[in-house]
Amino acid sequence: MQRQQQEQAQEQAAREAQARRQAEQQAEQQRKAEARRKAQLAAQQAAQAQARAQAARVADLQNSLEAEEKADAARNSPAMASWQQMIRARIERAWIRPPSAHAGLDCFIDVTQVPGGTVTAVHLGNCNGDGAVRQSIEDAVSRASPLPPPPDPSLFVRDLEIEFKPSE
Repeated sequence: MQRQQQEQAQEQAAREAQARRQAEQQAEQQRKAEARRKAQLAAQQAAQAQARAQAARVADLQNSLEAEEKADAARNSPAMASWQQMIRARIERAWIRPPSAHAGLDCFIDVTQVPGGTVTAVHLGNCNGDGAVRQSIEDAVSRASPLPPPPDPSLFVRDLEIEFKPSE
């Protein structure tokens, strides 16, 4: 009888050990499944964040492209050409022709202005005039300040390149 009890106790202990091992295996499987689920969720969230960032970059590029196209259209518009012609006329009226100025004078003037037309900087680019002519053109731009406002305020640009070809 005692032997039978021992065998039963051993069987019970073996069953309990087997049950613990199964419970541990189940718990380990659940931990692994939870870790896989969390890893998949993290991967999905990372992919979504990357997709959002890519979409934001695409939207920014699209907005930049649209702004650039709009600015390019404004620069090439008749209103912009009219405004630049008004500026050229104002500079030509302010220009005091030096004796060394010759026919066919052609100079490019880089003008920096602030809103309101006040000239803040003048630089002559390519110019076929001598030093006296170049200085007289720079002086004329300064005297022409403030420059006329654009017909449409959205056309205003801070830095202008004006081709100066005075009439004979």
